Amino acid sequence: MNLTRPCVALGVTIAAALTVAAPPAFAAPASSDLDFSAAPPYAGWELRHENPAQPVVKDGMINLDERTQLVIGEGSPWLSVSNARGWAVHAKLRVDPSTPDAPACARELVGHSGQVGLVASDGAAPTILGMNKDLICLKTVDRVINLPMNTTDRVHSYRVEGKGTRIRVLVDGREVIGLGDWSCRVHGQKCEPAPMVMLGTSDLTKAQVDHLGLTAG
Repeated sequence: MNLTRPCVALGVTIAAALTVAAPPAFAAPASSDLDFSAAPPYAGWELRHENPAQPVVKDGMINLDERTQLVIGEGSPWLSVSNARGWAVHAKLRVDPSTPDAPACARELVGHSGQVGLVASDGAAPTILGMNKDLICLKTVDRVINLPMNTTDRVHSYRVEGKGTRIRVLVDGREVIGLGDWSCRVHGQKCEPAPMVMLGTSDLTKAQVDHLGLTAG
């Protein structure tokens, strides 16, 4: 990323200017959290939906109808996320019981009807955590892992953490998936995906979301 700094005013010494301008070697982790205590818009996030009406926010939850997404926007700390320093994305939600049954995740399916998806890309590798009515799945460039789970009985906490070649998924505070060789190569070439976080519903899918957040190292 190219950053343009304003010129230092005359009369300020070079040494002083460098001291002020120089960023720390490793910036402190930054976070952005939504608890849905208010209706949109939300700073650092974009709400996109194909339905005429805005998603309903009530009792600290946002009700997402089909084909609705919350995506990082301008000013999000995720735009400077570092794979080396690590990161986390997390959501508390309930897949609506009216959501139809859906197939298990497969390599060729990025997303499909009947699924809620939490997408995260840190500039080194992408991942998708999918939530069907009866399972969750982790999708990376080279694999897919399906785990049985009832996602409609109540609000559950989902968290994905990445750092270097390691990634793990926690559900309700318990680690359920852990990988030590997470990476992204296509046709032998190293991937450099754009930083991205998105929580979205697909066709015929609804969800009640209690919390959405990220921590970018």
